[in-house]
Amino acid sequence: QLLIAAASRLAEGGHLGDAREGLTRAQSLAIELGDRSLQCLILNNLGNLSHHRGRNDEARGFYEAALGLARALGDHRLEGGLLGNLGGIEYDHGRFDEAQRHYESALALAREVGDRIWEGNSRSNLGLLHHEQGRTAQARPQFEAALTIAREIGHVRLEGTVLCNLGLVFEAQGDL
Repeated sequence: QLLIAAASRLAEGGHLGDAREGLTRAQSLAIELGDRSLQCLILNNLGNLSHHRGRNDEARGFYEAALGLARALGDHRLEGGLLGNLGGIEYDHGRFDEAQRHYESALALAREVGDRIWEGNSRSNLGLLHHEQGRTAQARPQFEAALTIAREIGHVRLEGTVLCNLGLVFEAQGDL
């Protein structure tokens, strides 16, 4: 866990190579210990790191491997997060139907396990997807629900993102 946290700090500071090295070391230890839950978290973090570096195919591989472990472990919370991450990869590649499928599955799992953060993120992602496809009437309720969640749980970063996205929807609807 400590190596994962240290790698996250390194990545936030822009030291992506060092972050990857730390995660690779953590992965070796998790495999040696036979800790599949920890392996799953590390694979997710490696996927995030690859995605931030623009290596989407590599990120997809990490996310899919982690998703297999999450499902084998019955970890629905992490499964939902990984589906959301895979949706982001599909969105980046313009595969909107696949992205929507992943986002909707992630939302269903977030609601099932009561994870308000993931629910808010999933709704925001769905809203943005709808907006990008010109479906502002479908986007707005997703953003409004995400905004309510963000405010209820005090997730300021999500609130800021959703407010920006709502502004895009209002603009598209001519509601300046």
